[in-house]
Amino acid sequence: MINQQKENKTNKETEEPLLNNLRSELERRKKVNPSYSLRAFAKSLEMDASNLSKLLSGQTIIGAKLRMKLAKKLGMSDEDLRHFGYLEGHVVKDSDYIDHQLDHFKVISDWYHYAILEALKLDEFRRDQDHKSLAERLGLTEEEVELAVKRLLKLGHLKLDSEGRYVDDEVNTSNILSVDTSCAHRSNQKQILSLAIEALDEIPIDQRSQSAMTVAIDSKKLPEAKGMIKEFRRKLARFLSDSSQLDEVYHLSVSLYPVTRSRKGE
Repeated sequence: MINQQKENKTNKETEEPLLNNLRSELERRKKVNPSYSLRAFAKSLEMDASNLSKLLSGQTIIGAKLRMKLAKKLGMSDEDLRHFGYLEGHVVKDSDYIDHQLDHFKVISDWYHYAILEALKLDEFRRDQDHKSLAERLGLTEEEVELAVKRLLKLGHLKLDSEGRYVDDEVNTSNILSVDTSCAHRSNQKQILSLAIEALDEIPIDQRSQSAMTVAIDSKKLPEAKGMIKEFRRKLARFLSDSSQLDEVYHLSVSLYPVTRSRKGE
């Protein structure tokens, strides 16, 4: 009986990353389209809506075959699957390790963790524990801020000093928080792009800059181009942050992607 309970606990724990990814993806799609339904989500995953509902509520356990199918539908790579113990090559030894990886996944995949760390650099917050004001400025609930801060404290990205104020010694949170998990990175980028779309309608033009261009390219130059974009992002971030009067938190997103499809056979 004890062994059975231990096995059930292990199954539940190893499924948590995938379940959280499913819930986060459904939430993201609903934010983009408020009328988006569970049935539509189930259809995109090629599964029954009632079964998906039971799965998300924890009423049923994900079988190995379904787990792999859903992981692929969500865009998880083999590296992601090994990272969470779904493929051989990555062995999870205890629940503390699983909780640690899950927290890292949440930190990288939810945009507001980065925003909270940056907002605590603003003069108005003085790195204190005013979660209500922080939530209002970032358009979050107090609960979201409190849970995010707990994760950041647990992982060491934030600390409390002797006076109970938050201390962040990390110079560049965008790089420090990077986790080698492509699925989490994609989730984060989807959220940022969704916020960029909202900004088009809600933020005055004098407070934002959004532009695009279409150009024919020599694809052999892509590696060098990506390096130039990376250098530009970092240079601009240093320029904007080099001040003693920080008063806002911004997202910077640069997209470079093909609109033509690769020729068949290449």
